[in-house]
Amino acid sequence: MKRPGHKADHHWPDLPPLRPWQSACIRHALDTLSPSHPHFLCQATPGAGKMLMAAMLTRELMERGDISYVLYLGPTTAVVERAAKTLATITGREMHGRLGAHGAAFTYHALRHRLEE
Repeated sequence: MKRPGHKADHHWPDLPPLRPWQSACIRHALDTLSPSHPHFLCQATPGAGKMLMAAMLTRELMERGDISYVLYLGPTTAVVERAAKTLATITGREMHGRLGAHGAAFTYHALRHRLEE
């Protein structure tokens, strides 16, 4: 998997290379996701690198035009804020949920209240 291009390089944090399982998971997802098969599950232990893998997969799916918007749901505000930052950094796209954004991130609890509006 390639890292973000020149535009986002000045924002790119020092990250370790993708682990073999992350690269394999991204390749498998890209090979299997389609309109007739729109779901993909990646299960790994806490701290294994699921968010990095998901952000890289998101970037690839956006680049090939398969998706245009991301909705991330997480358990806590801290987790959600880190996920939104990771997604924005790796995709090079705004994930703040406002006009012009390409995604949004919410806690499970906050989403419930948004659906009631």
